[in-house]
Amino acid sequence: MRGISISEYVLESFTGGASALRGLSWKIESATEIPEGSAIVRYTAEIHGYQKTGLHMLLALDDGEWKFVSFLQ
Repeated sequence: MRGISISEYVLESFTGGASALRGLSWKIESATEIPEGSAIVRYTAEIHGYQKTGLHMLLALDDGEWKFVSFLQ
């Protein structure tokens, strides 16, 4: 895989790109790569003192780069 790691992708894409959401922070709990070129990322998000743990998102490799697919419930 070339490019940045899953954790770097999530932090740069969501924390860095969410400047309108001041006080938002993310913590990656785990990242599990799936053989089909995808990954499930478990994370915690906190904003203004409210914390939600055990959240999940799906990423996929697109031409060797991680791309966001969807949030999972």
